[in-house]
Amino acid sequence: MTDAKQTILRFEAVDYRASSESSSSFTGASLALARGGLATVHIDHDSEHVPLADLATGLLDPTAGRVLFGEHDWRTMGPFEQAAARGRIGCVLEQPSWVSSLGVLQNIMLRERHHTRRPDAEIAHEATQLCRLAGLKSIPTVRPDRVRSRELRMLEWVRAFLGNPALVILVFPARDALSGACTACAQLVERARVAGTAVLWISDRAEDWRQPMMAQGDHFQIKDERWIPLNREDV
Repeated sequence: MTDAKQTILRFEAVDYRASSESSSSFTGASLALARGGLATVHIDHDSEHVPLADLATGLLDPTAGRVLFGEHDWRTMGPFEQAAARGRIGCVLEQPSWVSSLGVLQNIMLRERHHTRRPDAEIAHEATQLCRLAGLKSIPTVRPDRVRSRELRMLEWVRAFLGNPALVILVFPARDALSGACTACAQLVERARVAGTAVLWISDRAEDWRQPMMAQGDHFQIKDERWIPLNREDV
């Protein structure tokens, strides 16, 4: 799954030196994530914020090495190229990210409405299907501050997987979600991978790695600021 012609995300000998104590530094990160591939990064419970998602989406530059989306270094893309590329990425971030002035359904539909010409009814129908796969009955139309935080976390999955993203980045996706959420999230991952979406799953929860599908992925660990490839049998 690491054919260069099919590679979606690549870290090439990436070092990141944090400028403040609120983020963690690391060295030697290398991975190649192809269409339909899965890579997981195991984070220590006591680690500070590890900005892998920001690096993977070109919002941060590495201190050394390169991060490529497709075969393009984020640093060589122009602003419009970067915006178009980010439109092909779904994210569940460590901290919730909702537009407070919009309803939850409007939030979920934003990326598809902005980057595609799909009819709203089609986007909303797919979002409703994903919502049910996530284990929720319906998508609220009220604003995010009127919805339970545990449900909002799972609705972030719906937003991330909506459409046909080239890449989905999941940062602690089951944290603060409803019980049994990890299994539901794993099912969404498998569905997306069959359609060709690459998935990067970042977590500090041992129970996440017990999902059967994890045996199919490439696993890495950040420990003592070092990027360490893991054998699958050691996960």
